Amino acid sequence: MGMSASQARYLGLIARQNDLEYQGQQINQERTVLSQQVTALYNTLQNMTVPTPPSTTDYTTIQYSGSIGATSYTFDASTIKPSSNKDNYIITVYQDGVGDSIEKNTAIANVKNNTSGNIFLAPVSDTSVGGAISKTDISKYYVLEDAFNNTVRPATENDFTINSDGNYVFKSGVQYLTSPAAGEGSYYTMKGSITGTGNKTVSGQPIFTLDSAVEAGIIDASQKSRYEAAIQNAGITAPNGDKYTANDFYMYFDGSKVNFALKSDVDDGNDNAVTYTYVTGCIMKFPVTYDDCTIEFDSTTGRITEIGIPTYDKNGEVTSRTSMKVQAKTVTDENAYQDAYAQYEYKKYEYDKTQQEINVKTEVIQQEDKRLELKLQRLDNERTQITTEIEAVDKVINDNIEASYKTFSG
Repeated sequence: MGMSASQARYLGLIARQNDLEYQGQQINQERTVLSQQVTALYNTLQNMTVPTPPSTTDYTTIQYSGSIGATSYTFDASTIKPSSNKDNYIITVYQDGVGDSIEKNTAIANVKNNTSGNIFLAPVSDTSVGGAISKTDISKYYVLEDAFNNTVRPATENDFTINSDGNYVFKSGVQYLTSPAAGEGSYYTMKGSITGTGNKTVSGQPIFTLDSAVEAGIIDASQKSRYEAAIQNAGITAPNGDKYTANDFYMYFDGSKVNFALKSDVDDGNDNAVTYTYVTGCIMKFPVTYDDCTIEFDSTTGRITEIGIPTYDKNGEVTSRTSMKVQAKTVTDENAYQDAYAQYEYKKYEYDKTQQEINVKTEVIQQEDKRLELKLQRLDNERTQITTEIEAVDKVINDNIEASYKTFSG
């Protein structure tokens, strides 16, 4: 190989060697980035909290029960607070009673827009039937006890006030109805076509807030109070644990029944809603708080055995206490536990899903890193071969130089 050819070959090999080294640097940079990505995924995995299932003990309380006469009471230790008198206590007990409530319907109701309908459960007002009647006319009238539960009874003398001339006067606040016209079969008059709140319907019926229903004359203030109490008594809670109030519901009428639907269900655009029906006469427990109660404990178990409920005089002084023996039992709130367990299962699903995604991403990065490693190894092998060839060409050049100088040095 001549001098010029050797020099050209040498320069070509040096250029290729530099290119291989540059490619190797680029690959190492890519592998560094991949390593940082793996580290970030690992840190994410390390920072994840492993969900733990709820324990039934977290939803278990000691519940006390007792009775005074025919009235039963229940309470738990969490309701007991210190009284202003350091030796006594404030206790909230739950007393058996009957009240109104709302019950969830099994069927999902349909929600539609831009529809109005007839409200037919509006009673005839007392002003429409005159100011006074004779005793013989009493039989022509009926008293509406509960319009929305279809409770109507014949009027009696006790439903009127007798004036000085012996006539019977309609009492204020009583809903009087006349006999139905032939073929009507109902004691109610039509309210007329009306558009509900938000121009929407549930189960084909216009919906109203309690306030707008009062304003429209569909219900009165006393009925509104009953419905508010029924919703409160139902104790329905939102996902965040807060209790729903009457302000969270729309009401509508289905036949002779009053129904309710959550505003959030009606307004979410999903065209369906869970509904509840108003019911009366439910067996319930109502909270009653007593101040200045006394408590006796079992020295062995530490549990309450007796409480004393005070009786006050007109000056607010305790005159006596009614003693109530109580029994303790362990009670688990199954509904709360099941809700907590459902949340745990969801969190576990999210944890497993995220962990699986991290593992998949890590595997992809590792495969890419392996590919780059093999490529880097091929470049390194080629560089080793080129380095060897450079050394050989360099030797040829040096030999040519040495031979040329010897020729001219003669």
